[in-house]
Amino acid sequence: MIINKLHSLLWWVICIATSSILLVVFVNISGVNAYEKARLADMLEGKAYRPFVYRVLVPGIANGVTSVLPDSFEKSLENHLNNSPAYSRSLSRFRASPELAVESLIILLMMGGSIVGFCASFRALLLSLYSAPSLVVDITCLFAMMGLLPFIFIGYIYDFSVLFLFTLALVLLHKQHWWAYLVVFTLAVLTKETAIFLVIPFILYFWFPKQRIQPSLAVKLLAAQGLIYLFLQLAIRSHYSGNPGVPLEFHLYDHLWFWINRPALSIISTITSIIVIYLIFIHPLRKPPFLVSACMMLIPLLIMFIFFGYPIEIRVFYEVYSVATLIIIQQLLDKTRFRLVPLPESPPQ
Repeated sequence: MIINKLHSLLWWVICIATSSILLVVFVNISGVNAYEKARLADMLEGKAYRPFVYRVLVPGIANGVTSVLPDSFEKSLENHLNNSPAYSRSLSRFRASPELAVESLIILLMMGGSIVGFCASFRALLLSLYSAPSLVVDITCLFAMMGLLPFIFIGYIYDFSVLFLFTLALVLLHKQHWWAYLVVFTLAVLTKETAIFLVIPFILYFWFPKQRIQPSLAVKLLAAQGLIYLFLQLAIRSHYSGNPGVPLEFHLYDHLWFWINRPALSIISTITSIIVIYLIFIHPLRKPPFLVSACMMLIPLLIMFIFFGYPIEIRVFYEVYSVATLIIIQQLLDKTRFRLVPLPESPPQ
């Protein structure tokens, strides 16, 4: 019992320490808040360009928390933060003005908490789908966290929230905790419009081709997700319809530019992508059906990336990072003594 508690405590210490390192690296190298269309002050004031202004959860929580703080406490905290040389340097790298010291602190805590939440959710997803020794589980989780490094060379304040909420949503979806799932789905919609892709694993795993839940329940849940998404997106887009920008930025020509002017980088990226896709979809019958269904979100994400994603921004695949990472690790460990063994499927309800 004591050994288990010590192991759990050590795992949390490593998780939090790794999350802190990732956050520090992200703040220093990602260029967060540098893009003129999504500057921190504009995101908080709702003046950023579309589509960035649509991602309302993180700035909304920061505004909400500061609005309930007593003015005297907020001012005192702001002065204390700005008088700290270490925090002032971090604020500078975060590209935030001294007047936004408190809001920046809240957002940084949310970002760090989201990385920790991702790690915990990833572990829960792994344990709900596979059987493996505890050491293999720990190393797999650590590998998943360190695998985020290539994703954070470009980033926005809501990126880690997308990663966390999608991973948590998939955990709740697989465990059929429907009310909790709908709450997390709502938060995901407020974070990024790609949350609608969560209906793909819902349909493919629970409804087609094998009926795993009652048809009436499936219809209600699908309708609930559709209504939540439509209501929130219509409200958000209507509210910010006067903002500059476009609903989706077109970047196909940037991909062509990279192929012409950066052919080596484009070839390496393409080969890497093909290898990753191959590892994800090879031998689908050996992998948990839920993960295979969830990885189908990669198809619309790839299509959107080609037309609307900037060439080197692989951060746009955070939605499928957890499931893709699990499948790839299973594939790489399949012939070793440390393999992840898929658990038996739960019987249909």
